[in-house]
Amino acid sequence: MNRKKRNSIVVVHEGYREGYFVEYISQFSPLRVNLQPCYGESATHVLNMAFKRSDLGLRVVAFFDEDFEGIEQRKIESETFKILSARWGTENEILSSTSYKELQGLNSKNKNPVLAVSNPQSIEGLILTILDVPESELEGKSTNVLKGKLDVLLNKVVLKQEDAELIALYDEKIAKHNAEIQKLLEEEPKNNTLLKYHNGKKQEFGRKKNEVIFKRFLANNISLEILQNKRVTIKSLDILLSELGI
Repeated sequence: MNRKKRNSIVVVHEGYREGYFVEYISQFSPLRVNLQPCYGESATHVLNMAFKRSDLGLRVVAFFDEDFEGIEQRKIESETFKILSARWGTENEILSSTSYKELQGLNSKNKNPVLAVSNPQSIEGLILTILDVPESELEGKSTNVLKGKLDVLLNKVVLKQEDAELIALYDEKIAKHNAEIQKLLEEEPKNNTLLKYHNGKKQEFGRKKNEVIFKRFLANNISLEILQNKRVTIKSLDILLSELGI
């Protein structure tokens, strides 16, 4: 896609794994890639955040999962479709009646913000497709099933020494906060402030541990050559790579 020269882009995304994936492919990009997470939010929230960043004159990609389409509270709301229609110059009726998987391809004039939709179903489905898992094993499967398939592969990842050291550090911190939680439950069970703090830190280090494993898995299994080959048949991947200047 041809456009005037720029040196940065914002990717607004919903999930942690989407963020890890974009961070991974960003190493191949000549642009400065800035992530704007919207953890646990809806497609409407992601798009509205993308509109705000776009209004600041930034090039923006809104990146979320196909399965949002089937979850009432996470769908794109009618007002958000109207805004997207005005920005893309495409009839609202066409956008709002199109599946999310196909919706990302209706931005024919490459207007801001650009949309990329992980599919089938989710970021897990996208990654499994990149890894050549047969379509018959992915299409029609739930997001949880696809997560399970990817988790089987993640559990087999070969870690480097630096990864193992980080994971050991995070395990130590998790154990420390677990001990504090148990102590509080025994001595101060109503101290909700401290319980919330230690549970939050436990979750934070758990995420950091998962991030190390996930990024090593991507590095071990998905090269730039594989990305370039698979973009031909995976629309969402091609959109992401194109927007990142890859």
